[in-house]
Amino acid sequence: MTLNPEGRAELALARITPRDAGVYMCTAANAVGRTQTTCHVTVRHGPAKPATPLPTLVTPSVPYTKEPKFIMKPRSTEAVEGDTVVIVCEVVGDPKPEVVWLRDWLKPGYYRDAPQFRIVGEGPQYRLEIPQVKLDFTGTYTAHATNPHGEAKAIISLQIYAKGQGKESSMVSGQVKHGTVHTLPEIIRELKDLRCCDGDSVTLECRVQSIPTPNIRWERGGRLIHLGGDWIAEQEGDVARLTIQKVYPEDEGEYTCVAYNDLGRAVTSACIVVDVPEEKENQLSQQLSRPPGLLSAESTPRSTPRSTPSRSSSPRLRDFSLPSGPQQRRVRMASPKFYTFPHNRVAEEGETIRFQCSVAGHPTPWASWDKDGSILTLGTRLTIKERDDMRILELREVTMEDAGLYRVTLENEMGSVEATARLDVVGRNGSRARSVRAYSASRASPTFGRRLVGSAARVGGTFTLACDVHASPSPITSWYRNGELVVLTDKTVPSWDGRIARLELRDLELEDGGVYTCVAENEVGTTRCSAELVVLDTTDPSDADLRPPMFLKGLEPEVITKEGTPLELQTRLHGTLPIEVVWVRNGIEIPDCEDFRHVDYGDGRFGLRIADIFIADSGTYNCEAFNLHGDAITSGRLLVKEQCTCEENTKQEPIENICFTEIPKAVVSKSGGAASFCARLQCPPHTKTTFSWSVNGKLVTNDSSRFKIKSEDNTSTLHLTNISRTDEGTITCTAKVISPDSSPTTVSCSSMLTLEMDHLGSPASIVRGPADTTAMRGDRVMLKATYKGCPEPSVRWLKAGRELSSSDRLKITTSDGVSCLQLGSITADDSGKYVVSVENLYGADCHFASVAVEGPPEPPAGHPSAVRSDDTSVSVAWSSPPYDGGCVLTGYRVEMKTDSSEEWGVVAERCHSLSRVIRNLTTGQVYTFRVRAENIHGASEPSLESNPIKLGHNEQEEEEEDDDLSSQLEPFHVEIQAGDEFVSRYTVHEELGKGRYGVVHKVTDQKTGNIMAAKFVRCIKKQDKEKVQEEIDIMNCLHHPKLLQLVGAFENPKDIVMIMEYISGGELFERVVADDFTLTEKDCIIFMRQICEGVEYMHNNFVVHLDLKPENIMCRTRTSHKIKLIDFGLAQKLKPDSPVRVLFGTPEFIPPEIINYEPIGVESDMWSVGVICYVLLSGLSPFMGDNDAETFANITRADYDFDDEAFDAISQDAKDFISSLLEKRREKRLTAHECLNHQWMTQCDKKNEIC
Repeated sequence: MTLNPEGRAELALARITPRDAGVYMCTAANAVGRTQTTCHVTVRHGPAKPATPLPTLVTPSVPYTKEPKFIMKPRSTEAVEGDTVVIVCEVVGDPKPEVVWLRDWLKPGYYRDAPQFRIVGEGPQYRLEIPQVKLDFTGTYTAHATNPHGEAKAIISLQIYAKGQGKESSMVSGQVKHGTVHTLPEIIRELKDLRCCDGDSVTLECRVQSIPTPNIRWERGGRLIHLGGDWIAEQEGDVARLTIQKVYPEDEGEYTCVAYNDLGRAVTSACIVVDVPEEKENQLSQQLSRPPGLLSAESTPRSTPRSTPSRSSSPRLRDFSLPSGPQQRRVRMASPKFYTFPHNRVAEEGETIRFQCSVAGHPTPWASWDKDGSILTLGTRLTIKERDDMRILELREVTMEDAGLYRVTLENEMGSVEATARLDVVGRNGSRARSVRAYSASRASPTFGRRLVGSAARVGGTFTLACDVHASPSPITSWYRNGELVVLTDKTVPSWDGRIARLELRDLELEDGGVYTCVAENEVGTTRCSAELVVLDTTDPSDADLRPPMFLKGLEPEVITKEGTPLELQTRLHGTLPIEVVWVRNGIEIPDCEDFRHVDYGDGRFGLRIADIFIADSGTYNCEAFNLHGDAITSGRLLVKEQCTCEENTKQEPIENICFTEIPKAVVSKSGGAASFCARLQCPPHTKTTFSWSVNGKLVTNDSSRFKIKSEDNTSTLHLTNISRTDEGTITCTAKVISPDSSPTTVSCSSMLTLEMDHLGSPASIVRGPADTTAMRGDRVMLKATYKGCPEPSVRWLKAGRELSSSDRLKITTSDGVSCLQLGSITADDSGKYVVSVENLYGADCHFASVAVEGPPEPPAGHPSAVRSDDTSVSVAWSSPPYDGGCVLTGYRVEMKTDSSEEWGVVAERCHSLSRVIRNLTTGQVYTFRVRAENIHGASEPSLESNPIKLGHNEQEEEEEDDDLSSQLEPFHVEIQAGDEFVSRYTVHEELGKGRYGVVHKVTDQKTGNIMAAKFVRCIKKQDKEKVQEEIDIMNCLHHPKLLQLVGAFENPKDIVMIMEYISGGELFERVVADDFTLTEKDCIIFMRQICEGVEYMHNNFVVHLDLKPENIMCRTRTSHKIKLIDFGLAQKLKPDSPVRVLFGTPEFIPPEIINYEPIGVESDMWSVGVICYVLLSGLSPFMGDNDAETFANITRADYDFDDEAFDAISQDAKDFISSLLEKRREKRLTAHECLNHQWMTQCDKKNEIC
């Protein structure tokens, strides 16, 4: 059956049989009435004809779209090492989009020849299969779909966990892990048309399929249905229901169920037809004054006009007495709200982005958009659209200037609400725009409307903390527990919707209890509020988390007030939080708006504040409170009278002509201030008047010290002092007039005492913060801060995130708005940034100050190194001091003594490097050296002493000590031995350094006395031990003077110890970056020849290092030019018939083939050799970018140059040497053997060559 826009309805019957004969009726109905027409269909038997396929209308299972659209999107996935991961997506478009997979935003060709990644599917479903995943496969994966009409992306994060990290319990290791997906909603079972009688209960039901469960909303006639009362919406699994508990004639119409999520929406519609009894029909027809000719002649007797003025109990016959004049249907007003919010976006330059949200409210709210506080202007690139309840901002061809904070504001007569989303624009080279913020004229620091309050919850349950935040511009909210930042996890979910900050705590544990703080911050200021959450054990008998709402103080049964006076209805509640409070008048919910302000005092008191009251506001007021454990309600009647109208006694004849000629005026006061209220009564003579006053519902008594009542004749005055928050509310004066001839008459009038937020209290703020201070060691320092705020703020001093408290050397005093921090006998440890923080109920502020401690520097670290230069000179080298005294070092002082004297003499001053050659020494004498560091404040204490050194004829033996030790390490095959043998043979000394997989210690061989280095490698899993065995196998085949030698290996339960030769000279990298050491081009040639010799030996043995860099090149001694290559943890053994691909290395030094995931070879090491040479000659990195992605881009383009001034003095041969290695195509690079024969490398005089 089809219905076209011109109103033509068609019913098509295929494969007609005799059973299809009969009378067919078509009925059309709308809100005004209905009509119908009939026809008779006869089926005749004719001659048989060859069957021909009839055209059928096939409903597509996927939506049609020109531009690419994901109807199934992958989501972030976790897996255990060794699993097979399958990532699935489904994309449609016309023409069919081309789908490619990217990893870490690298180009798609990386996967073309890789066996680790399999791309399956021709559309619309596509899969990326990753068998036997490794830890290296952790990263960001993107499905990118494009066609001529546009593009679409799905970006996920794949996290691979190592075995033994506790993830096997939730994930089955070694099996196929299908990634989770997000699918477009699909209607499985449509809504069905319903026909019912007036007063029936009906339910519309449909089935909707989507992952995850979609959001559901119900519409009638294209407008959102406001739930409540007779209207109940339910969603159980994939079933959505709308129940109307009692149907009325005006409920007839078309109903639509809309299922939606981020990918799109699906709808299904059905009609409800309401039949009315004839007697009811006749009565309604008479009362509604139906216009003549409203119904067609073909209308049935049951047809009912759909202009019923309001929903009433139709099944019962009632007396409808309509007022004269037109009667309009009463529509429940609703303030604007968001069903979905715009999300933060990150886009590349030139992309098209959309911010969209789903809204509701009655009347329909209008939307306005602004960016960084400035109203947006429509143009060719910027459009604003409204589709049903969707509000869309579309920005085409975004530029870096478009980055910023976008805000959408919804407004109608009932109020306004706003939401924000940030746009970050990434440049083509990966740089991100810094958004320039502009602010509107009205800016305000954050304030809390509804604050956090303490509560209790049970272990294993879920609890949500929430508070209202008002600020302009929109603030950034963050949550803290016991002072520690709360981040997004599976158990803690912070959220911010532009108005309410929430923290959802799932699967609670006892450790989750504590003080939670919400901090709201914008460019204007910062504020915070805190509350304590108590988590009870499941066996705890306490009912603190199960208490339903209970009114400790309900509404007054009857309140009488005058028109035009302010009024606040107030209650006090008790129960388990959160408690939701709703105010209702005459059965209609009262929205929180300017005229009716909902007040939450945060201490259990709730109020409804009516700023300007009218007679029409009279009625029955309900305060309804509910939580998860129950609900409660309190009611009261409000009677609003005209001015000078008195309350009369209906039982006896009242006194006439009594009214207030002067009523108290509303007063706005400060907290702690004073206020006065005066009332004057007009009454006949010979009467006696008594006055009484009540403040916020509490009767004022004579024994109160803060309240004074003075009454004289017909005038009464109430004086209040030391006003507090509990006094805020309604001030009522009641006068009782007694006359001998009449019954007593009572009249009353009211006013309002308001403590405005600005005057109720002032936020804590720092008027003048502490200043940056520089002091000498041992001096006394005082930091002073002046603050203000009401009530008195609490003051805290912090350093490095820890709160300070008074001690022997530290004293904190706070009084009269001044806080001082005094530090005595300060040391270098006292230097740093100090924070003073003030906080009260209305806000918080902080200020920073830096304390710099200066003085003489600390001694140089470690023992100086003394090495013979010749028969009469010694080269002394040392390390810089751990602390320079807070200022620049001016030099070093070298002191010396002999074995024949205990006095130290200065042999060198104002040394500006970390080494010095001491000359003109005596042969055969024993010398010891020490060093002092100097700055403008003086010299440090002396360093530790060097080892004594004797000048004589045996110095050549010490010069060749390293070579002798290497010669002692004869090549042999190392096998892993038991760990007990290591303990019995070696003595472990201090730690030398840490690497990726373990720690290196200095050890001594107890048998030979030789000093060695022991590398302790953590081995938790079987794969870890296999990796160490691979490294041992590689080092067993590498025996060369320029390569680190392996001496032994020992296995313990949790680690493997590798014994290697000890190298004391430090990393070559330390020499390159040292400010006081200059590498000449000749020095670089010496280093590069040794590097190439070691690399040539490795390559001849089919080993590729894959991690060559200055940090992995060690100097034999601190003054020597002899080097060794170390760290073979990433080395690979090459096989000619088996290509090897890897995805690891140091970003600055890896070659293009690793980034492109192409097969590697010995040429890959030669690229790293070229980068090392570039670094040694210039001190610069040729491909370094702002981030790894930019560095990788520079490497794949081979984008480098020699334009820096550091290359001005470098020879052209050196530049040619580097250029011959930094070739993008690996087959064009020089081999290690060709490097040794290069013109630049052979220019060094062989006689002077130290290699």
